[in-house]
Amino acid sequence: MARVVFYSMAHRGDVFPYVPIASELSRRGHDVTYVVPREFHPLFASEPFRCAHSGTDFSPVALDEDGAYIARWGMPLSGAGLMPLYFGRYTVPHLGALFEAVDAELVDADLLVSHPAASLVGAMSCERRGIPWIVGDLFPMLVPTATAPPAGVPNLGRRGNAAIWRLGQSRVVGPLMSRQGFVDFRRSLGLRTDSGWNVAGARLSPTRNLGLVSRHYIDPAPDWPANYDLVGFTSWNGPDSGRLPDDVQSFLDAGPPPIVVTLGTSGASARPEVFEQVAAVLDSLDTRKFSHRTRQSPSGCVPRVSNGVTGSGRSSRWHRSSRMLEASCSPVRTAPMRSSSKRACRLRSCHACSTSNGTPDAN
Repeated sequence: MARVVFYSMAHRGDVFPYVPIASELSRRGHDVTYVVPREFHPLFASEPFRCAHSGTDFSPVALDEDGAYIARWGMPLSGAGLMPLYFGRYTVPHLGALFEAVDAELVDADLLVSHPAASLVGAMSCERRGIPWIVGDLFPMLVPTATAPPAGVPNLGRRGNAAIWRLGQSRVVGPLMSRQGFVDFRRSLGLRTDSGWNVAGARLSPTRNLGLVSRHYIDPAPDWPANYDLVGFTSWNGPDSGRLPDDVQSFLDAGPPPIVVTLGTSGASARPEVFEQVAAVLDSLDTRKFSHRTRQSPSGCVPRVSNGVTGSGRSSRWHRSSRMLEASCSPVRTAPMRSSSKRACRLRSCHACSTSNGTPDAN
């Protein structure tokens, strides 16, 4: 039996993908702990692993307060503009608390499995303790390759693309990534940190990296690291084994399959006006619809559901989107990162809605 620690924080999409792996290892007899912000602990109460607080509340409720910033900077250049928020505000000023929390759980551990950004903290403990770590990478599009440029950058050919990726790992962009804060903390722990150390490069593990993304979503690049493998999406049924809330199930049972509007990126969840505009368009079509939303309503996460034949339903509580997609006649998905709705689109007609400028762009 091995003692395995999982580690993640931030958005739901940063945390949920590791749940089925942690649960399966627990069911196979391993001692598993998931170090994650306490906001997530109630959601995982029925899972077989133990939860431990990550030391800070870098989680959806806090991030919702920065919705305007995320909406503005979440899309350009693969979200590079979010780094001052994620690292400069939520990570580097709290490195002491974050390190202390994960280090305490890694005592006598055999392995750390981490989100790529969280591994910047977790790896420091692993390096000190001599523990291997594996990164479960949710962003294979950020792995440098001469075959393609970063998202949003024109393809400049192999040499040009490689030069752009090298720039992203250079000290020129260090301030954007809060590099110096990480370097100073690493040195305070006595960890070797040479002049070439950079945040973008350190997000991957020297041991093994598992891209938790399907090959149908992205093609592996021939010049990716030899220890990087795409293994596919993970699927978590969610709390109560994916059982839908009673009011949501009642809405589905009351009429024909609705059109389901699903969430995509953090940028999409920060743009509620997009979903209002989509709802207005669907209202004009006189059709049943159901919208997933992540931001709390003023009344405190109370869904508004109408069971009329041409009614609409909304839920700001979490439930597994695939259950809703299976019951829908067509999903409206948000771009550009939309794993669950992308899978559903292979089975039925699908409409895309861009959230990059806050205006629905249906096609």
